Amino acid sequence: LMIRQPPRSKQGVSSAASDVYKRQGFQLCMAKLGSSSDEPCCFIVANDVESPPTSQELTQIFMKGTIDEKISGLKTLIKLIISDDGFPRLMMQVLQFLVPSDDHGLKRLLLLYWEVVDKLKADGSVKDELILACNNLRKDLLHANEFIRGKTLKLVSKLTYRSILEPLMQSILENLEHRHCYVRRNAIACLFTIYLSCGSDILGSVIDKIKDILDTETDLSTKRNAFLLLFHCNQEKAFEYLNSILENEDSLSDIGDLMQLLIIELIRKSCVAEPSEKQKYLGTVCVFAQSKSTAVLLECANTLISLSKSTNAIKLAIQCYMKLLSAQHENNIILSILSNIEDLLKTKKNAILDENMLDILNIMNNSSLEIREKAFKIIMELCNERNLAHVVEYIKKNLRKDKSSPEFANFWIRAENQLSALNPQQILKELT
Repeated sequence: LMIRQPPRSKQGVSSAASDVYKRQGFQLCMAKLGSSSDEPCCFIVANDVESPPTSQELTQIFMKGTIDEKISGLKTLIKLIISDDGFPRLMMQVLQFLVPSDDHGLKRLLLLYWEVVDKLKADGSVKDELILACNNLRKDLLHANEFIRGKTLKLVSKLTYRSILEPLMQSILENLEHRHCYVRRNAIACLFTIYLSCGSDILGSVIDKIKDILDTETDLSTKRNAFLLLFHCNQEKAFEYLNSILENEDSLSDIGDLMQLLIIELIRKSCVAEPSEKQKYLGTVCVFAQSKSTAVLLECANTLISLSKSTNAIKLAIQCYMKLLSAQHENNIILSILSNIEDLLKTKKNAILDENMLDILNIMNNSSLEIREKAFKIIMELCNERNLAHVVEYIKKNLRKDKSSPEFANFWIRAENQLSALNPQQILKELT
């Protein structure tokens, strides 16, 4: 069993957490990469090696064993490396006897091996064996099997050393034009992590290619990643592309939810940095507000409220919230939306919300008492002489309907009592 684990500090885990892992039969394994203060924890593995072989025995398996024996030996070596800092890494033996193999199972294990093995010497320079492994990585980046290519791209994205990455750049770029979207998507993601770790100068003329990819790419996830890379590397070109989309509103709905969410996020960040750009891009958010995607609608509403104080923008945001409330069955999302509406009330937007009183009243029929309480709290803020009679009639109707449920009946009675405090005479008149 191998599970990805986020970075952990040198101090490791607490003794209590360690005891938990031991009770579950797991061993927490740390892979030391250089002299960084944070050492990534690459795997949590089942520690099932009862009598570990010596390095000489593993070398003999790598030299003379069958493919199945080599795979089993490499699995054992990976477990021993990440659980024992002093165990020999056998990098030259791996390069000499395992790397030349074309077996896909062995290749996948080698990618894990290169991930956990120590990559730096004591002086901080890259190990010579890893430089030799670059030739094998280059071959795998151009492998006929798209899965091998994609997995190798994922490995390369974790190698943050310039001396390793530079010889591989041309092979990585060739994957941008691969026929399979899985490879293209991982190539873009790999370039993005390389940019974050080494800067834009190592990418060379890649930025110009990214613009062409955005024009021709059909896979929405790859397109989204390409736009994100372009935005970080060259915001001017990113906004040129965004403007070309905005000029044709019919194409806005065809770019997919992932791309829409990214554009909304970047618009929000750009408008916060440059408030003068708000009017330019709010129209795009308004167009996205017609989306059928729950995530896009929620982001549009939140963005409109955060960027604009205009009545029209607030009305559109509330309409998005109401669409979500009427279509949602997930209680956590409903509670989140009601919390956002409560925040709107704090900005004195009662007059706008008053138009949606009926939609909020309908939420009080939800099976969750917590949601009912939250919705009624909003209703109490919106109640006035004009709509009080309608609210009372709604409560009377539901009280008769929910008499068989003591919990819900008590809720409606409490609601009546709280409303009576607002205008006792009118409440008495409506109840009689």
